[in-house]
Amino acid sequence: MPRLLKAAEEHSFSLGYRWNPAKCVMLNCAVSLGGPQFKLYGDPIPVQSTFNYLGVPFDDTGSIATGLLIQRNVTSAVSAMRRFLLPVGQGSSMVCASAPFCKSNWLYWIALKINVFV
Repeated sequence: MPRLLKAAEEHSFSLGYRWNPAKCVMLNCAVSLGGPQFKLYGDPIPVQSTFNYLGVPFDDTGSIATGLLIQRNVTSAVSAMRRFLLPVGQGSSMVCASAPFCKSNWLYWIALKINVFV
């Protein structure tokens, strides 16, 4: 791994860009067991058990952390439902002319939040 990180540094220098070590994450790393801490440009790379990539959480095996993904989607949907149920002027931006349209619109919007279509 140190040789790979050194190659990444050299490549970035040759092409005029720089990685941000603070935005990098080491997964499944022996640092927590007393192993060496990996560095990029002399800055330590953080060690974590999970990380998010494009909003999708991954665990230390490189698999999608489905429990975290479901919890995030549920939290987002509940927050959206609470905002939706507020009267206009207290945080809600939804105004519906008819109850059936409003209900179907609301169900579709919440389904998008939890990535399930009803």
